[in-house]
Amino acid sequence: MVGITFTEKEIRDLYHALDLSGKLESGQAILESRYIQRDFHTGIYGDEVKTEMLNIRLASNGFKICVAHRTLKKDGSPATEPDPKYIRIDELELRKKI
Repeated sequence: MVGITFTEKEIRDLYHALDLSGKLESGQAILESRYIQRDFHTGIYGDEVKTEMLNIRLASNGFKICVAHRTLKKDGSPATEPDPKYIRIDELELRKKI
């Protein structure tokens, strides 16, 4: 696997350019929950949220194309859109610079 680092803005721009949200809505990609934080914490808007780590996979073959996180409300519904941490295209891994 070959890796390249990007700024947060660049990796978000790539996520939107690839229309991964649209792929999820159309069923071409699926969300898979990897981990949900056990305890709630106060989010940036003052509400109680949990962090969830996600895999985004192609529906056709299960290939992992993105790892992202999002926050969940107390009722379990998403409070934010997925925030990509890395995107994979074949053997190229595009990572968010830390």
